[in-house]
Amino acid sequence: MPFIISHVNCSVTKEQEARIKSALGKAIELVPGKTEAYLMVIFENDSHIWLRGQDIKAAYIEAKIFGNESHYGYNENLQRDLEYRSGKYLRNVLGYTNLGR
Repeated sequence: MPFIISHVNCSVTKEQEARIKSALGKAIELVPGKTEAYLMVIFENDSHIWLRGQDIKAAYIEAKIFGNESHYGYNENLQRDLEYRSGKYLRNVLGYTNLGR
């Protein structure tokens, strides 16, 4: 079962969690045989995260997708889509603006 953990240093409402979960559920469909029904999403809100020595809005998204050694189903489209959807929720849902790598 794939799962995604979202660590953010702000509060996230149940409504925001539902929107984020749905967006990530669509992205997981790029993995053969996976749907939102097979996805576990964990929200770690109000985390203590420091970035570049500063206490600013920050997030850490951790994705564990594949339960096999060969990573069957992995492709660059999946990675790009998960990155895009994660960034989109940070910008649009939570108001994060500085999303550099």
